[in-house]
Amino acid sequence: ETSLGLIARHMHSGFQTKKILCKAFWDSHPIRQGLSGNATDLPPEARIITPKALKGLKWTIKKDAVDAEMRRQGADRVDFKFCLNWHAYEFQNDGPLIQDLLHDGVPTSTNDLHSLAALVHLMVLEHLELIASEDGGMTVLGNVLKDTPKNLQESCLVALEMMKFGVLNGEPFDAAQPDRPFPENVQYP
Repeated sequence: ETSLGLIARHMHSGFQTKKILCKAFWDSHPIRQGLSGNATDLPPEARIITPKALKGLKWTIKKDAVDAEMRRQGADRVDFKFCLNWHAYEFQNDGPLIQDLLHDGVPTSTNDLHSLAALVHLMVLEHLELIASEDGGMTVLGNVLKDTPKNLQESCLVALEMMKFGVLNGEPFDAAQPDRPFPENVQYP
């Protein structure tokens, strides 16, 4: 719903309140063949969602700013580490990246690959609550992720999200199939 809301806010207003029928290959035939417009004809187990419009930060990403930051960091691509470091530097120095974050409006970027990639990464970081939506500042977890080595960035991000949802909590995992335990060489648990 949140992802749909992020996309729908850039589209015609009819899409912002549109009811969407979620379909999957395992759903029954009436659901797979159903249309979201006639919800009365659908079985009760049908999943209908509507985009969730969230107010977020007003990111304004410009090509010249991204290029300058890539030179400053010595980066050759835009990724989470690049965006976290850029955000931290700009937040500390009251730079242009964070100047208008709290004003009303939608996020924008210039029409080039690096600007769009930076915008998407920053919005993902915001919605994962690694950048605070209230003031645009860095959260504690965002600050930790910023300082992780580049080759461990995605793994640490996944681990942080798993901890948020209580999936990674220090308890040993159970074997998926009790009759097939973990191999002895793994020494787990």
